[in-house]
Amino acid sequence: MKVSYKWVKQFIENFDEDIEKVVEKLNETGLESTYEKFGNYIPNLTTVKILSIEKHPEKDNLLVCKATDAKKEYQVITAAKNVKEGDIVVLAKEGAVINGREIKPVKFGSLTSEGMFLSFEELGIDIPSEGLFILGKDAPIGVDASKLLDLGEDYIIEVEITPNRGDALSVRGLAREIAAIFGKKRIEKLPVVSILKERLPEINIETDRLNRYRGIIIEDVKVEVSPLDIQLKLIKSGQKPINNIVDITNFILLQEGQPLHAFDLDKLEGKIHIRQAVEGEKIIALDGNEYTLNENDIVIADDKKAVAIAGIIGGDNTKVDENTKNILLEAANFDPSSVRKTAKRLGISTDSSYRFERGVDIENLPNAQDKALELILSTAEGKAVGEKDVYINIYKPKKV
Repeated sequence: MKVSYKWVKQFIENFDEDIEKVVEKLNETGLESTYEKFGNYIPNLTTVKILSIEKHPEKDNLLVCKATDAKKEYQVITAAKNVKEGDIVVLAKEGAVINGREIKPVKFGSLTSEGMFLSFEELGIDIPSEGLFILGKDAPIGVDASKLLDLGEDYIIEVEITPNRGDALSVRGLAREIAAIFGKKRIEKLPVVSILKERLPEINIETDRLNRYRGIIIEDVKVEVSPLDIQLKLIKSGQKPINNIVDITNFILLQEGQPLHAFDLDKLEGKIHIRQAVEGEKIIALDGNEYTLNENDIVIADDKKAVAIAGIIGGDNTKVDENTKNILLEAANFDPSSVRKTAKRLGISTDSSYRFERGVDIENLPNAQDKALELILSTAEGKAVGEKDVYINIYKPKKV
């Protein structure tokens, strides 16, 4: 698990210990940990807003962009296809050095490019990308982009979690461990959400390998680029931002240790069934691979098809995309051994399966899911119109 040290410190009161000492103490307690600096400061980077985009008159594969930092307007020529008017991006100005090359005005045909828009790789961030890094509409323009992105100003803690320490497999869990080591108080903030009772999810439980399942229907969401803070925390954890809905589920998984999944509600046909797979049943997952299931596997399904391999990976057939308007937000607690066996047989290891295999706090499920809901309502608009919580194997604390 990789997490930002700045993120961890947000859950500990008045805490600013040296990273080297923190990692040393974690190793002493049995949590094998290392750390590294997040990126390197790059001078002459700024944030700009795209004002207009036109095709290059002489180069078919290039776009001519006008961008502003609120003080100056720039003309930048790019081959990136994921940029649109209104986007906020990172501009390497004249004098910046990117991958060993100094940025200077460059002519493409009859037009001059006054800088270079940057991707993750060009910023020195080890995340594959298919275009530019789009910062999100909340990002300020005309500021030092290196400082805004914490390049060279944060540390990444990487922790190897043993099978018996699933409690430490989250930002909050790691913060709890560090707070206990240093005798500090933890900071906890409860979500504040309102869920109507207009449209309740129809959920059928047809397996004994499920402990709890809670679904929330959220209507009229707006799928777009995530706020910068969420993107940065995912990036520092080695995850590629996708969109605000998917990013929030991944964000909460990292922060709370509770896997979540968002289904495009309009792609679901009928009720939700948590059941054993049919022998030979197939599903194309979000990783693009087709998997053949057997009767020992658990699936999430609608009336006609499997839509997720439970506790492991969602299906491509109900994924959230730019056209999604309504979602079903899922939080569940599956039998760890069942998840482990299916993941091993299919050769899949995901952040979700990794956590379910080690045990997830069933009592924190609604708290974590409501935190995701709070973020969705604040960043993607929409309204929560109904929820259903099926709690089968109720947790009973062991007497000591």
